[in-house]
Amino acid sequence: MPPFGMSAETWATQHPPYRCPMCRKMILTKVLISKPDGTPYPWFTRRSQLDRQARVTCPHCGQSWNYFAYADTGEITILGLVNTRRTAAPLGFDDHVRDNRSSGIPMSAPFKVSHRWVRKLEVQWEAAKTVSTASRFSSSGAEVERKVEQSLKASLWKSEESEQLAEDTVDAPVPPHRRLTVRVHWKEIWQEGDLRVRLPDGTVAEIPYRAAVGLVPDIENIEG
Repeated sequence: MPPFGMSAETWATQHPPYRCPMCRKMILTKVLISKPDGTPYPWFTRRSQLDRQARVTCPHCGQSWNYFAYADTGEITILGLVNTRRTAAPLGFDDHVRDNRSSGIPMSAPFKVSHRWVRKLEVQWEAAKTVSTASRFSSSGAEVERKVEQSLKASLWKSEESEQLAEDTVDAPVPPHRRLTVRVHWKEIWQEGDLRVRLPDGTVAEIPYRAAVGLVPDIENIEG
């Protein structure tokens, strides 16, 4: 355990390998230490003069963490989303017939397509682990889990409504005397990664999550 009551994250920035616990970049300059209200401490402030809820900020990524190991702020703080990646999953298709068999000139008439989808969030609590020890952690009950999921939803989505309408405009030119079926394949976009969160007792944990964040069309033109 780091001395002087420091958190493991703070200790890592002041001793080898001198890296930010969030973005893992090397820190070769002094880190910003601030009061609970965000006011920076002067550079010459002694450790004994710091508030127990003092925060340290990385000069590279801007993310912050507790200076002391046991800040006990009573709050749940989202520190960031890491190891983020996106995948696409098929969600059905719609067919739109464009008939130009009776005309001798090309037909180009853009049309709108739309599809309803539902936002979903999956949090893998059983796979959660603390950052400093790489061990599993206890989420301390359903209330903490609920607050963490609410915070994650707020960081992923701008509105609270679960049902969404995806819309787009498709331009599929049809040659003279041809009939074209425009098949719109809808793909659901999932964002996956780890949610880094600071719990009320000061524990920093990473919690795997998976969320449906969007819907996009993939166009296929079928003659006939």
